[in-house]
Amino acid sequence: MAPLQSYCSHYLVLAGVECNPDHGVQHVIDWLETHADFERFELRTYDWLRDSYGRLLGNLLDRQTGDSLTDYLLGLGVATAVPTHYADTITEMLTSQEPEL
Repeated sequence: MAPLQSYCSHYLVLAGVECNPDHGVQHVIDWLETHADFERFELRTYDWLRDSYGRLLGNLLDRQTGDSLTDYLLGLGVATAVPTHYADTITEMLTSQEPEL
């Protein structure tokens, strides 16, 4: 009998950076292809912290080398650091209004 597997898909926003979508997509794909061997990925998320669209904030890491996707993108200049990203997200969560039923 084959082992049971389950899958869950989420949208992820890289925490603490802003990427240029025109140039960043291919670099993300390149990083993933380079580090995809032997299931070495580690997904680090701030499970309780989501942006205004409900997307998780997090980062992808290579377990073996310790390389992170955000560091790679920052090093290439495709992403810029946003030091207020966490605070902005929390502020947005606290000030958002729930719709009245």
